[in-house]
Amino acid sequence: MNFSDFIKRLGADPWNRDPETLRARHSSPEFEQAAQDAEAFERKLQDALEVPADPALKDELMRMVDSTPPRRAAPRWLALAATVVLMAGAASIYWLQIRQPEDIRDYVAQHLAHDGASLLSRATGQANLDEVQSVLARFGVGASPQLAERIQVVKLCPTPDGGGVHMALATADGAVHLIYMPETQVTDGAAFQVDGMLTRLLELKQGSAAIVGTDKQIKGLGPLVRDAIQPLQSRT
Repeated sequence: MNFSDFIKRLGADPWNRDPETLRARHSSPEFEQAAQDAEAFERKLQDALEVPADPALKDELMRMVDSTPPRRAAPRWLALAATVVLMAGAASIYWLQIRQPEDIRDYVAQHLAHDGASLLSRATGQANLDEVQSVLARFGVGASPQLAERIQVVKLCPTPDGGGVHMALATADGAVHLIYMPETQVTDGAAFQVDGMLTRLLELKQGSAAIVGTDKQIKGLGPLVRDAIQPLQSRT
C-alpha cells in the first residue's frame, strides 16, 4: 500500500486495524506518524463535540425545563454549550434539552471548523467505491452508483446523535461537503449559512443529510442525494 492510499484509508477510518493497514502502518516512521496524527485529530474532534455534563447543573436546568411544555430531546453532543465567567468564579451553562434549528447549524459550523478544510484538500480523485459502500453500510444504508462515483473522500465522523459519515462530493464547480446523519431528524429542505457557505438539510428514508457548499455548487444536489442514499434492504 502506498502512502496516498494509506492516507485515504485513514481518512475513512482513523482507527482502522485490518491487517493490510497495520502492515502499512508499521512499514515506516512516516506511515506510523500519519496514523498517530489522524487518531489525535479525531480525538480532538470528539472532545470538541462531546463535553461532559455537570450533574448538579443539569438537574437544576431540568427542574426549569419541567415547568415548560415538553419538547424534543436534545442531541447528546449538546450536553455543554459553553463556559462563562461570572464575577470571581466560573460556572458551566447548558443549552435547554430541546432541539432547535440553530443546534444543527452549530454542529455543522463546529464540524467544518475542525476538519472541513482538511477533508476538501484530499478531494483530488474518486474514492474507492467498495470503501464508500463499506463505510455507509455500517449504518445500514448504501449509495447509488450515480452518487458513489462522485464521492472523493469518505470518513466516519460524529453527528448530533452518534456516528455518521462525512464525504466530499464532486461537482462541476468543486467539491462540497456531504454529511450523513443516521439518527438525526431535520426539517427537510431547511437551509442556513455557515461562514459564507450554504447548508441544506435533507430528510432521508433512513436518517438525514447536510450538504454544504456555495449556492451554485449544491443547486440540484438535493434530489440526487435523497434518492441515492437508501436503506440496504430497499436496494436488494
